[in-house]
Amino acid sequence: MGVTVNQDLFERVKRAISETGRIDMQYWAGIAEYTANSVDEIRRLPLSDDCGTTACIGGWACYLAGEEAIAGVIRKYGIHSYDAQEPATIAAALLLDGGWSADELEEACQALFHLKHWPARERQAYDDSQTAAERVQVVLRRMDNWAAEMAALSAADHPATRRLP
Repeated sequence: MGVTVNQDLFERVKRAISETGRIDMQYWAGIAEYTANSVDEIRRLPLSDDCGTTACIGGWACYLAGEEAIAGVIRKYGIHSYDAQEPATIAAALLLDGGWSADELEEACQALFHLKHWPARERQAYDDSQTAAERVQVVLRRMDNWAAEMAALSAADHPATRRLP
């Protein structure tokens, strides 16, 4: 069975990035010199306030999802307690839905969450961005491209042909 992008959360993440302009693909989330590296730490940050916080795509997904949604994906994918605070695992399980394991979902999201896994052209565009507005546009394009990649991958989902990005 293929996977689908959770369009509701995906669009909420895009809207939050677009409206706040606060995106940083170097770490999950943070403010000033503090970086948040766990789901609970990310959720405690005031990302929706105008206070200088930033987050990557996965950080925004963890922040915007409700406690119930997070608990639901932990149960659904049998995520062990030591991975329940891992933003990559939880954000991937929140953004993708389908018959893959949590590890496969996380691997599929690397090309969305981690700048080093972005296609070279998009990574260079992010690095070359001079303003927050330019970075936001690059990130929103990456998100749209990734969603299209997931749709194509899902359409071709067969054990013999499936290749994760």
